[in-house]
Amino acid sequence: MAAFCQALLHYGKLNGCRFLSLRTLELALQDVTGSRLVEKKGKPMHFAMGPRTRGTTPTSDEFGDTASPRAFGHTGAGSSLCWADPATGIHLAYIANARSPERFHSERLRAVNKAVQATI
Repeated sequence: MAAFCQALLHYGKLNGCRFLSLRTLELALQDVTGSRLVEKKGKPMHFAMGPRTRGTTPTSDEFGDTASPRAFGHTGAGSSLCWADPATGIHLAYIANARSPERFHSERLRAVNKAVQATI
């Protein structure tokens, strides 16, 4: 997960090898849903063609509140998270072996993201 996210952050290249064209990457990371509310979550969730994007909503459990609108990534089913932020050049891959209730999961992701972003 970390290597894939790093490659996306570096314009489709990893260790000098291109596996995605710049045009494909641009299309894949373009926010296509905007601030549309996701009813099950009760909040807007910006989706691109594959990953999600941070977008411009005021808060974000998944990317941290200080991530740029261009940050992208995705959460897993309960305890994993992977994101990258082109504005800062950092990325995070976080995997835990659990499936947690939504509220606890969101609070934990927010705390992890806050700690990572505090280092920059």
